[in-house]
Amino acid sequence: MSKIVAVTASPIVNGNSDTILNAVTDGAMGLSTNTIHLYRLDRCRTLRGCSACDKCNETGRCIHNDDIQVILDNIRDADVVIMSTPVYFNEVASQYKVLEDRMYCFFNSQNVHDIPPGKKAVIIVSCSKPIAMAEKVADRMSETLEVLGFEITDKLLFSDEDQTKHAKDDEELMARAKKVGTRFRNT
Repeated sequence: MSKIVAVTASPIVNGNSDTILNAVTDGAMGLSTNTIHLYRLDRCRTLRGCSACDKCNETGRCIHNDDIQVILDNIRDADVVIMSTPVYFNEVASQYKVLEDRMYCFFNSQNVHDIPPGKKAVIIVSCSKPIAMAEKVADRMSETLEVLGFEITDKLLFSDEDQTKHAKDDEELMARAKKVGTRFRNT
């Protein structure tokens, strides 16, 4: 059984990044015994940014007891993480940035990540700009996750070309997203 954590930073249910994420998780389930924890960051009731207190270096865990803490705990235990965000103002959605900053707790006092080896990550980015903007944002997300010890297996990118297209209508992308998910099946 694989443990999968899927995180969406989009406030738009069934928007483009959600649609791609759903295709990946559908592929990962199939006839498998995987467990998938889906987190919608816009639904977090309590959400605190990193306060740079460095207490996590002493305790191995962020001291803020909010909805992000549960997500961090599950990311630490997951075999695969799927991170999905739209692009807002040429960057990840603010909710994703809060989660990303809080992942600082995965570093110990020697500034070495304590994520167990072998964790995989999939990055999903959608935008209304040229696809190069999604690539830029996905590359920046990759850098952060790689520093934490994740192996980036796939980047799924989509541009809706100024809101004239929807990811669900891109058959090639949907097939690829589902295929990405099937690689994480552990039956």
